[in-house]
Amino acid sequence: MKKNNNNNVQSPNKDIGTLESFWSKRQKTDQVSNETPTTLDTSITITTETQNISVLSSADQVQVVANCVASSCDLSISVAHPPMRPVLSSYPVNHENRSFQSQWYQNRPWLEYSTKNDSAHCYCCRHFGQLVQINRFQSDAFTTGFNSWRRALEKDRGFDKHNGANQKNRAKLMKICSTILLCARQMIALRGHVENEDFRSSNRGNFIEILQWASSTDSLVNSILNDSNSNSTYLSPTIQNEILNILADQIRRKISGEIKNRPFVLMADESKDITGKEQMSVVLRYVDAENEIHEHFMGFIKLDQLDAKSLSEKLFEFLQKYEIPIENCIAQCYDGASVMSGSQAGVQTLMRQNYMPRGIYIHCFAHRLNLVIGDVCKVVSYIDEFMAILSKIHEYFTWSSVTNEYFRHAQWSLQLDTSSSLKLWAQTRWDSRWISIDALKNNYSAIITALSDLIDNGGHRAIDARGLLAATQEPLFLVSMFILHILLGPIKILSDQLKAISIDYASAKEFIRSIIDQIKFMRNETTFKCLINDVADFGKKHNINLDQPTRLRRRASIPTRFKDSVIFTTTIGQRDRGDQQSFKSNEDKFRQELFYSLIDSILLELNDRFGDENILLLASVSAVHPKNQKFLDTEELKPLASHLTIDINQLDNELNVVKHFIREKRTTMNTIKDLLTELAPVNDAFPATTSLLRGALCLPVSSTTCERSFSRMKLIKTYCRNSTGDERLSDLTVLAVERTFNIDLEETVDIFSTNHQNSRILLR
Repeated sequence: MKKNNNNNVQSPNKDIGTLESFWSKRQKTDQVSNETPTTLDTSITITTETQNISVLSSADQVQVVANCVASSCDLSISVAHPPMRPVLSSYPVNHENRSFQSQWYQNRPWLEYSTKNDSAHCYCCRHFGQLVQINRFQSDAFTTGFNSWRRALEKDRGFDKHNGANQKNRAKLMKICSTILLCARQMIALRGHVENEDFRSSNRGNFIEILQWASSTDSLVNSILNDSNSNSTYLSPTIQNEILNILADQIRRKISGEIKNRPFVLMADESKDITGKEQMSVVLRYVDAENEIHEHFMGFIKLDQLDAKSLSEKLFEFLQKYEIPIENCIAQCYDGASVMSGSQAGVQTLMRQNYMPRGIYIHCFAHRLNLVIGDVCKVVSYIDEFMAILSKIHEYFTWSSVTNEYFRHAQWSLQLDTSSSLKLWAQTRWDSRWISIDALKNNYSAIITALSDLIDNGGHRAIDARGLLAATQEPLFLVSMFILHILLGPIKILSDQLKAISIDYASAKEFIRSIIDQIKFMRNETTFKCLINDVADFGKKHNINLDQPTRLRRRASIPTRFKDSVIFTTTIGQRDRGDQQSFKSNEDKFRQELFYSLIDSILLELNDRFGDENILLLASVSAVHPKNQKFLDTEELKPLASHLTIDINQLDNELNVVKHFIREKRTTMNTIKDLLTELAPVNDAFPATTSLLRGALCLPVSSTTCERSFSRMKLIKTYCRNSTGDERLSDLTVLAVERTFNIDLEETVDIFSTNHQNSRILLR
């Protein structure tokens, strides 16, 4: 039976290992000496092997270390003390007439000097070294004491040899960092269910398995997995989290550095993760020196309280943490939720009052456009029913493999594109309505055929099929499908433009005006006649007569309290009258209740939702667009110049010259960026104008980048990864979204080394 040595005494047949042994597994011995020495071997250093390396495990170990290295007390006695690095006016001279030099401390933070023994030591080797069997080839002089000053600076000897081991340690940690970065950018899980090799799991997680795969061809990776000491593998979840944070913070610091001394815009939005936690996405928008627009995701903020005061404080603390110059924020872009947009006590108001006085609020254009379509569907009575039928059709053919097979067979028999599928529209997906209607129109024949086949075969599926077939063969359904397809087409194009990072506020306003003009142009009898003829041809192809009677709909009665009042009628939101004589034909009904009602509703909502002309600053932005009638008008630009703290007199002088400078090329300019590109060679001559144009280019259109970060969040924190911590989730998403940033792994190791001054391995 083995006997425990309770005196913390090192057997004389052992020595301290080399720096290489920090990554090496401890060699097990079958026998332990029964001898109990009466005195300590003062040439040996014994250190703790506990997981917590910041303090010693017991008073006994402190006593042993205090007696180490020739019983000297002029070296650090524990990891709680810094390296001893005395700077003397002169050092003892040895028999070779050489001595230690204080300049050797530079670039060697691990180096210690014992004045008593006139010897150099490695701080990490002394305190974190691994005991190994004695072997003169393994003995490290920097553990027991190095004083061969003649060889101190020789290549592959002395300090350089010891530093070589440091570089190998750094290379190993860089391999670990690069593997973690790969998993993060590919949005795959790092950890496995069972990672401990003792359980011999066939799958220890992507992180370990990738290293295992690489170890077959990479000796360095093989050394990490097979030669590392069990308490210094640097593969634990805690180390993963720290490295992830260092990697993500590198990106955040780069973004912060680029924003410094530049105006920027704060964008934020909230969404719930898979566990129901509310996460706020923070995105910053700015224009660089090359006049390129950037929108960068900074991370998520875990929200515990959802009131405006708490949200504004969280945002402020987040920006302060990463040294974002809040005073340079010129705008905020959120959705229209009252807690964010409230003019009295909303987040935008509190942020402007307390932290960013120039941060005007801009309601996200993409959210506004979605509200336009949503409100139109509510106002025009049948459209809401049409969208519900559309959802039911998608549900019926996708939730059952049997009905889906009928649909696929119908596509094949009709020689339709079998890769085409029905699309589900959603309230939160801004362009999904048109996509869903387009898929319905293209697959209408297959839908009718599949429903008919299901009815013929009977069974419980025939019940729903019969109802859906009746609804989809109604003339009102066909006409609504065609009208929405042509009206929502331009809206889809507008939505795609508003989601682009490169679009600026002035260009977005011009684009919206052109869409409004296009829809106005469609409001005429010629357009309706062409449309109704297309519907009639489509109906004949599917044996549907547009003149067949349509279902009667109850019209809301006027309350008795209004019986003596004058009631004005409009084309918007009208329901069918109770009698059949209200319209001469179905065509008249479709014209008034669908076509004109939808167009009028869309125009009304667009003008109402995007009418920012009452805000002088936002109206002023339009004057920098080359296609605007008041292009570069000084009076129009005064509110914008004041907001950007630009001297109006200097701007006026510059604009008079700029107008003549670009007058021949103005017709070829379509955006603010085109104008900036034209002025790029002479930027120094027009500093105020350049600042004005960059400020206008910086103003946001939508917070779509926040939505994109939520898409990545749902791919990262899934049902199978629902235990992912909030900070880890934020760091993983930053690395997944901001893939274009180059990560300096050398810097990563440097930061890690700084954070772990008492690391078990030497990294510097």
